[in-house]
Amino acid sequence: MAPAIQLDPRPSSWELQLAERTSRLKPTDRARAIFAMIPTLPPQALARAAGQAVEQLPDADYPATALPVITNPQTHGQVLSVLFADLLERPDAITLPALLTIAKNSNHPFAPSALDDLCLLLNANHGTDWSRWDAAVRAKLATGP
Repeated sequence: MAPAIQLDPRPSSWELQLAERTSRLKPTDRARAIFAMIPTLPPQALARAAGQAVEQLPDADYPATALPVITNPQTHGQVLSVLFADLLERPDAITLPALLTIAKNSNHPFAPSALDDLCLLLNANHGTDWSRWDAAVRAKLATGP
């Protein structure tokens, strides 16, 4: 019989720091604070912290808070993965313009995925004709779901 692995139930120093800095904040302010802390966190904390941030972030505050992070190709891959998954759960008014911005940036690691998702969500394929994609996004948003 293999010995049981004992996991340390104590929170890590970054978890304590995060809780200390954000526990009394309103959800949007908490999300902003977590996003601001992400560059200082250890790699093993990035995905979890990003997940906590997006859980707290209402749709109305997404463009000002998370959009600059997800559209930045220099954002750590673990953070981008969490934000990209969350983006696809947001309303079209957030998702479609963000996907278009990401797809346009050939240096963004999620550009191919963003383009694939645009094709799927808009039932179209305009390749890299960004003006046609922009028109398709605007048309979809004008007609609603």
